[in-house]
Amino acid sequence: MTEKDNREKLFDKIMSITNSTIDDLITNSDQDKGVLIYNEIKPQIKELKDYLLNISLENLYELPESRFNILNSALNPIFEEIGKIQTTEKNPNQTDSQQKQRTVQFFTYKANQGGNGYFEKEKEKIWQIILEAITLENRKSQDDSIASKKVKELEKIIKGVKSSENEITSILNSAKTELSKGGVSKHSDIFGSQAEKHKTNAKTWRKNATGLLVLNSIVIISILIIVIWIVSDKTLRIQVGIFGAALVSLVSYAVVLCVKNYFAEKHNQNVNQHRANCLGTYNTFIDSADEERKAAVLIQATNTIFSHQNTGYLKKEGESTNPNPIVEIVRNVTKGNTE
Repeated sequence: MTEKDNREKLFDKIMSITNSTIDDLITNSDQDKGVLIYNEIKPQIKELKDYLLNISLENLYELPESRFNILNSALNPIFEEIGKIQTTEKNPNQTDSQQKQRTVQFFTYKANQGGNGYFEKEKEKIWQIILEAITLENRKSQDDSIASKKVKELEKIIKGVKSSENEITSILNSAKTELSKGGVSKHSDIFGSQAEKHKTNAKTWRKNATGLLVLNSIVIISILIIVIWIVSDKTLRIQVGIFGAALVSLVSYAVVLCVKNYFAEKHNQNVNQHRANCLGTYNTFIDSADEERKAAVLIQATNTIFSHQNTGYLKKEGESTNPNPIVEIVRNVTKGNTE
């Protein structure tokens, strides 16, 4: 194959990319088993198209053979990877993220995760050779001013692409944060609503206990009056006294039951109110905290929600010596994320 054929073949591949939409380039064309859309690499594909749109067959011919061979060698793996996207069949035995992982790593540079990052590592070299081709063509036409203007326009394109990428990242991060805050607010309202229900129930049991105490007092006084002043027969007095004692015991038991239920409802009210207050202030602390402090706030919030809480309303409220499994899971996860 001649040198001319090589340059025309590369230009045909470039035209195939530039004439296709970004959505077509990141979506598999063989969709019999399902659609795979590589949205994770959309910014990189847009950046690649912006580079390639500035290449013409004329300025490819102006490149020295050695520089053209470097450009050709750098671009071909990218074109092959895009071709693999088009011919990929969705595998029902794998998640989309697993099936897309290698291609995503090919286009995105993740040094701390050991990703391939081929595109991110090679794009600067590709761009430099493209600039050389443009500059050489413009020098040949002896119009340096146009070449200088073209370079500035291309640099502006690069800045625009990078700005778009940062904007997309910012929008995604903002969306994740807002969803998280919405979930916290929702559960804060749920706990607050539960606290109000327990508060209402506690008032009811307190009223019942008070009413029964009054009733018990009336029964005791009435029995005493009957036994001492009204009934003169000794046997009848004993019978009335036994009946009164049974009645007083029954009412007293009802009083104790109401008091226990009152304490239980007050305990639940305080626990749920504490949870609602904790989640209500969660966003305030998270907004102004770094990653380490966010992890600490999350552990404390989880501990408040899932751990046993002492309120003083229940008997035998001892501190639990066994770690709460949910709290331990959150602590280990947050510790792993901050390392």
